[in-house]
Amino acid sequence: NGQKHLHITILGGEYIQFLNQFGSHYHKINNPQNVDFVESITYKHKQITKLDKDLTAKLFKDEFYSTISRLQRYNSCRYSYYLEYMLGLKEKQTFEPESSDIGTFVHSCIEKFFKFLEKEKKSISNVDKKYALDILGPIFDECINQMYMFPDELTAKDEFKLNTVKANVLNAVMSIKSHLANSAFKPIGHEITFDDNNVGPIEINLNNNKKVKLIGKIDRADSFENEDGTFIRVVDYKTGNKVFNLSDVYYGLDLQLIVYLNTLVKNTNNSHHAGALFFKIQNPIADFDDHPDDEKISETILKMNAMTGLVADDSHILNAYSPNSIVSSKKATLSQFTA
Repeated sequence: NGQKHLHITILGGEYIQFLNQFGSHYHKINNPQNVDFVESITYKHKQITKLDKDLTAKLFKDEFYSTISRLQRYNSCRYSYYLEYMLGLKEKQTFEPESSDIGTFVHSCIEKFFKFLEKEKKSISNVDKKYALDILGPIFDECINQMYMFPDELTAKDEFKLNTVKANVLNAVMSIKSHLANSAFKPIGHEITFDDNNVGPIEINLNNNKKVKLIGKIDRADSFENEDGTFIRVVDYKTGNKVFNLSDVYYGLDLQLIVYLNTLVKNTNNSHHAGALFFKIQNPIADFDDHPDDEKISETILKMNAMTGLVADDSHILNAYSPNSIVSSKKATLSQFTA
């Protein structure tokens, strides 16, 4: 019929490559300035410029303070560290509570709850759900006033969110009771602070003759004793879906539990590692295919509220834990705690 047909049979990735090359060639002819800009920020290697030594000397004195969370931020994203901790940039504050505010609310409620028990010289083992709720009521009100600028003008959405968080806190308190009451462990303290005025900071001597002091706090530390000494575990409360991962510890992305545990063991005579654990603040709902009795429901909920992390692989230590409290944790050797 006189018509000429052009057949291009380029398959898969080769076809995509053809389109990319065609598009690049087109834009180089028609938009050379745009192409040069894009290539300058994507393909060409930039020479990394280090901060001036005089400037870093002003920023970091011969002895300076930092935190483990800052080190973790540096290891995960150095640019983010530079923006927040060196330039001092902060996100714009809003009147709406954020996830970090909810975390602070939860931690504060639990801390105040156990301080009340300590003041009243009452053991968590003797606390039932009604008594716990009676204590937490005024604590909730106090913490809500601190979190919201206008606590009397909460929306229905705010009320629902707060009721959910309150239920999570109550469940957490009763789960902590189970973890402690049915075990050999007793709390050493809550919100244990590592700084010059308390346990003491973690001091690290650097190669350039400088010294960094790491400060911070751990939510709770427990211990039990036998003829071999004192065995210590640390517990960190989490409101998110944080899971303990040894590879994160190795790459410096999650150092908190291991560093604090090692510091407590080091500062306590004849002490040993018992565990480094996360405890998720939640109010889980169990799903069953049948109609279980109350005992099975309670056992399932306890397993869902189990702590996660590392526990020492020693029968005496494992037996000191309450049943079902570490079903999701991993057994670890001493070298994994101290690596």
